[in-house]
Amino acid sequence: MRMRSYMKGDLDGVNNLIRRVFIESTWTRRSTIKYLKAGKGMVLEVPSEVVEIEGVAKRLPAAINGVLFWRETPKRIRMDLIAVANELQLMGHGRKLANYLDQFSKPIRTFVPEDDLGVQLFLKAAGFKAVKIKPEYYLDDETAYCFEKIPETCHTGAHAVTTRITRR
Repeated sequence: MRMRSYMKGDLDGVNNLIRRVFIESTWTRRSTIKYLKAGKGMVLEVPSEVVEIEGVAKRLPAAINGVLFWRETPKRIRMDLIAVANELQLMGHGRKLANYLDQFSKPIRTFVPEDDLGVQLFLKAAGFKAVKIKPEYYLDDETAYCFEKIPETCHTGAHAVTTRITRR
């Protein structure tokens, strides 16, 4: 399994993965194109491999099994989507994607539906903490929890450790 930047040719593979993982998702092809244009996406893929089928060597195409989309602002990173193929969940791949954002040295935020306990537990295990409740956040008036992670490399705002040296 390798992690790499999202590319134009990944559009169908990413959309298929999102449909498999989030059966009732409102995520659209247009949503994926928006992130493709912004260049803020990573994918996990199983590299292509050569296998022998009925005595003939065939190359199986690479398969996208995870995706991460985010937005960057001057103050923080907003993780908008993270998905890993159902058959590969609970193997550390989602955490690998989430930890990718630590390199930006900014607080990372994401919003999760109140009733989505699985995602909340995943985020907690990945180092996120629930910091806010947002009533009527979603179109169906569902409440969201705002989760935040402050990477160890983060040196901004109140999270920075500073030493003051004074000359006399």
